[in-house]
Amino acid sequence: MDFLQVHFVDGSHKTLRVEPETTVAELVAATADKLDLRATHLFAFWAVSPVLELCLSPDETIATVRDSWLDTERKYLGKPRKIKDPDEPIVSFVFKRQRLIPKAAEKSVDDPTAIHLLYRQGIYEVVNSITVTSVRETIKLAGMQMQADFGDHNEATHTPGFLTSRLPAFIPRHLLEDKKLKKRNWELDVLEAHKAFAGQDRTQIKLDYLAIVRKFPSYGSSYFPVDIKKAKRAPVKLPKHDVLLGVNEAGVHLHNKKQHKDSVFIGLRELASWDSTDTLLTINVKPASSAGARAKKDSGPLYILTTRQAPLIDSLLTTATDRYNNAVASYLDGGSKPKTKHPDSDSDSNSKQQPLPADLPAASTAATAATAATAATAATAAAVDPEPAHDLDAAAQNPVSPAPTPAAAASASQDERAAKIAQLNALCDSMAGSILDELDGW
Repeated sequence: MDFLQVHFVDGSHKTLRVEPETTVAELVAATADKLDLRATHLFAFWAVSPVLELCLSPDETIATVRDSWLDTERKYLGKPRKIKDPDEPIVSFVFKRQRLIPKAAEKSVDDPTAIHLLYRQGIYEVVNSITVTSVRETIKLAGMQMQADFGDHNEATHTPGFLTSRLPAFIPRHLLEDKKLKKRNWELDVLEAHKAFAGQDRTQIKLDYLAIVRKFPSYGSSYFPVDIKKAKRAPVKLPKHDVLLGVNEAGVHLHNKKQHKDSVFIGLRELASWDSTDTLLTINVKPASSAGARAKKDSGPLYILTTRQAPLIDSLLTTATDRYNNAVASYLDGGSKPKTKHPDSDSDSNSKQQPLPADLPAASTAATAATAATAATAATAAAVDPEPAHDLDAAAQNPVSPAPTPAAAASASQDERAAKIAQLNALCDSMAGSILDELDGW
């Protein structure tokens, strides 16, 4: 029997007993038991080192992951890592959010432990400039964080100096390092913002914090380091190095680690195609898209990226687009959103073309928007109107109309499909998150 430190994104850890044959699934269960966590489906264990992090499969054993980690690094980095301190663990096991978790799945959770873990990860991504917030957003979020962590503002203790050493835990790195903001008194801004949340419940304020960060398109992304070999017709200039590629249920995020504002989000609807080899990933973007502002009429942006983690990105992106296609197809066919496979399960789809159905054009005309609005109104009315009473006298006076002809029925079906397509397009054009979430409410 051995002891293993289980780490969390806020820097804390728990120590658990493990056997040589302990699997990742068993470690998740033991951690959940230790934390009194019910919503285990939202979380996974990640193997993390200074140069690589991987989401672990449930059936892997902890001992195997640990013993083979240097070989794993060599596989995905191309060279062995130099171990500076032999007493330091080669790899850490970090318990955090699972890949490709729909935002709707998070929103439906009422488990206080799960909410707290998601909240701490939200903070981690904000202060490490993974979620890139403005000054105004930062101050509001920091005020909410004060309320969640310390309760109501206290004039006696929450005074200048209280946050001086804690500021990096509240303010994003890219703002603290911004020379233009060097004279800004962040502490006074945060303490003042904190007052506005007095009296609010700590769990509710964590939910409110998460509601804000979930609006960012990159929320929930799994990130991979990449080098940009070529970027043609890109809306912003990205460096060759210091770039992270993130994949979530809504699309692909190219994150500039040094100039955080110069990042690109490519929604799944905007993807034309992609391809990968063991070390290369090629992404083609549709011409008319928000991710292709500088694109020519007949050709969108093209990104050729080098990374030894290309197969991992390919697998994750395939799962995301499969879910997206299934959700859209199910809705257009009149069904509810289907259950989708976990990222670790086998996928039977080899298609990497057209993440959306070919007959889903851009909704750009007033007539299309009007059709969508009419369809939405009709759908709402149908949902709230009770079933009419069976009035026999009225039925006798107003006999049922004859059934429509096949041609008329087909025309009505096409009109209904067109209205649904218009609604989906309007939704895709306006949303910051994933279509999978929005379909839950339809």
